[in-house]
Amino acid sequence: MEIRAPRTKEEWDEYYHLRWKVLRQPWNQPLGSERDDYEYETWHFAAFDENELLGVGRLDYIEPTTR
Repeated sequence: MEIRAPRTKEEWDEYYHLRWKVLRQPWNQPLGSERDDYEYETWHFAAFDENELLGVGRLDYIEPTTR
């Protein structure tokens, strides 16, 4: 198993489709709703077993706030 960011257009398409299928489709949200304005400010990861995409994840950095 290899965990890394998608590299090709095909891998990115699979990445977003799986994200939509797991997180948005069950709520009857349209394809495309799995993306937001922060896509280019985050770290994306995907788990591959050879050429099969097994899972996806995204990390967002949030500035700490003082209280």
